[in-house]
Amino acid sequence: MDAPCQEQPVDVLEDFAKTYKFDMNPDLTSEQRLAVLNVMYQYKSVFARGLQDVKIFRGMQLDLDLKNPNVKSYTRQYPLSEADADEVVCSFAEGQCLVKTNHNIIT
Repeated sequence: MDAPCQEQPVDVLEDFAKTYKFDMNPDLTSEQRLAVLNVMYQYKSVFARGLQDVKIFRGMQLDLDLKNPNVKSYTRQYPLSEADADEVVCSFAEGQCLVKTNHNIIT
């Protein structure tokens, strides 16, 4: 559970930044950096380091507007990490993505 308004020690915040590999503006003062890290730490449950950290919101349904299959569209493919590539199998012919593991993120 997130605990707002709690100041964290500097070493905890720096370990948090290192673990999540945040790329922060180098022009921030150390006080500003720690303030930003403290807010991010308070809401750390919204950050995911990989697909295994993505949480499921039960009962949520999302209506997706599908692209017209008769119109060409180009989507830039971003490279996945090896672990994510092993975890996700996309079946473009059927227009659906299946997650191989039991995370049940996309079905």
